[in-house]
Amino acid sequence: MNTALYDIIGILLLFILGFSYSIFFMGDKRLFRTSVVSVPLGLGVWSVLWIVLNIFMSLIGLEDNYYVSVAVFCILLSVSIYFFYISRGIFRNRKFKYTLIISPIILLLITIFFHNLRTSIIFGDSYAFITWSYELKDLVSRGLPGFGLSVSNLSALFLPDYYNYSIHPIISLSLLLLIFDSIYNYRSLNGKNNYIKFALSVLLVFLVLSANNFIWQAFYVNQHNLTAIFILLLSIFLLEKKKEYSIGEKIYIVGLLTAITTIRMEGMLLSFGLILFFLYYETLNFSVRRSIVSAYLVISGFYVLFLSSVLWGNELFSAKKYGAVWILFFIFFLTENIIFRKYPKLMEFIKFAALGASFSFLLFLIIINYGHMTESIGNFASNTFNQILWGLTNYVLIILSLLVIAFRIKRKESIAESDALFYYFICCIILILVLSNFRPPYKPGWPDSGNRMLLHFLPLLPVWIGIELNRFFEK
Repeated sequence: MNTALYDIIGILLLFILGFSYSIFFMGDKRLFRTSVVSVPLGLGVWSVLWIVLNIFMSLIGLEDNYYVSVAVFCILLSVSIYFFYISRGIFRNRKFKYTLIISPIILLLITIFFHNLRTSIIFGDSYAFITWSYELKDLVSRGLPGFGLSVSNLSALFLPDYYNYSIHPIISLSLLLLIFDSIYNYRSLNGKNNYIKFALSVLLVFLVLSANNFIWQAFYVNQHNLTAIFILLLSIFLLEKKKEYSIGEKIYIVGLLTAITTIRMEGMLLSFGLILFFLYYETLNFSVRRSIVSAYLVISGFYVLFLSSVLWGNELFSAKKYGAVWILFFIFFLTENIIFRKYPKLMEFIKFAALGASFSFLLFLIIINYGHMTESIGNFASNTFNQILWGLTNYVLIILSLLVIAFRIKRKESIAESDALFYYFICCIILILVLSNFRPPYKPGWPDSGNRMLLHFLPLLPVWIGIELNRFFEK
């Protein structure tokens, strides 16, 4: 049976869900970005609600993925229609009308193209993710995130043995367009030298695209590029450093943090890092930050309880480790309420303290577990600079980063607001190396876990470079 129609319907449903979610909570100020990330956002909303409902139904003894999927589908379709109805005033905007007509047509053509390309990579964890009949707790007990299982269950709504492989390259295309938008439309740039800005944005997108590893991940049945989208999307939004966030924007932020937490087993660490590097700045209203972080701590706390119940006895993904990380951040949150209210300027040093603590912990692990850690670090470095895996992409990114730093030194500039992207990127590199201590050493080659995790935050580097080079050109 030709499944092209199922691919198209599934992708368009995700687009409608993500588009309505974004418009309702964020408004129509950035329609290009909204269109670009609608499919990934729709998939994120679907997956988070699917996981939550699955956990709830398992508590009352109704562990049936199909019924969960039908319930989630009905809920989200109803909510999307309601969101569109509430936001119907936006339809008077001509640009909005054109976007809502043109975007689905382009998406339809792209879906048909990738469906007819019939290219996908199924390896290792992929076999679990395309098997919709797994129970969520059984999958997670093996150390695999439930996010991938929700994707296969979305496909199973159409046919039991069907999987929408077009989702993965479409998400990867969304990532490239988001990188372009994040550089070209970064809000602090004054609009001069648009041709240079456009050319630089395109060149940096093609630099990422030229990496063999990116192409491989684009068709690999996993969620690495989707993780990268959520991280970049939230990072760029929080770089605006608003004094206040609306209720809709708060829900948007907490929703993305929750999606990042559930999409990868190390997701909670990535989310805590995003909070530290992007939400702690002096001009943000104290109560706004407290409400966002409190909401996320409650949600992640319940998720940790779920992980603890299914991972008990798992040596690699220890329930105690997740609990310890959550408790440490909770203690920090309690103490920062006292410290930063009295000394708000100390918030500017949080990112440096986080980098220093991460690096010190890495050095400690190297000392106490020298052979294991040096093997992992050596293999990770070998993969990162392997031209078969990454081409010249990582070499060029390092050269351009040094060029930005040289410009800074020449102009006697210290810290820019976009530097949070660079610092978070460095911290995530350290995180990859730290995590290797708690698992078998990283291995050379394409499928290595460390090599795949690098793509989660690699887009932050070209975006930072693009923003800074554009800023230099505009002066």
